[in-house]
Amino acid sequence: MKGKISLLSNYSVSILCVGIALVLTLLLEPFLDRSIFLIFFAAIAVSNWYGGIKSGLLATVLSVITASYFFIDPRFSFYIENPDSIIKLGLFTLVTMFISWLNSELRTSKQKLEISFKHLAASEARFRRLKDANIIGVIITDIKGGILEANDAFLNMVGYTREELLAGRINCRKMTPPEYLEKSDRSIVELIDQGVCQPFEKQYI
Repeated sequence: MKGKISLLSNYSVSILCVGIALVLTLLLEPFLDRSIFLIFFAAIAVSNWYGGIKSGLLATVLSVITASYFFIDPRFSFYIENPDSIIKLGLFTLVTMFISWLNSELRTSKQKLEISFKHLAASEARFRRLKDANIIGVIITDIKGGILEANDAFLNMVGYTREELLAGRINCRKMTPPEYLEKSDRSIVELIDQGVCQPFEKQYI
């Protein structure tokens, strides 16, 4: 039911935008001269932005019908005798369909980005809960081995205080036994190249 109401709302906006474009074009016709489709472009863009590609295509169809009936000779008729007018309508249709497609792609990208941010925020919240629970040692380091953040469980494991952490006196690389350095370096290269690295075990001094 909500989907039908939303769809009806989107289509209503398309009809309203084209209606407004018609009224404005009639009022401003003496000043528009050859740019008779100018306001209809705006109506289609708004319809697409509000309701997506279907609303944009509906606005395109309504705009073509309205423009051909009210502004293309012979007026108040759907018969078009001038080839130039047919070309203008065709170009208008192609351009507005491209606008609708482009707008739709932007909406889709924005929605995917919003979903990604929500997943990232949820993942970060879970990580924070794990860190604050102090059930296991958790640290965040930079590529050079500097520890940016650590929970009390990790500090207790390696025997450092939070004051030493805040003073920058703890370095992950310096606490790594020599036999684990190569594995750590390999994971850093993998992280830089691919954005992620495979989990691995290591020890700290």
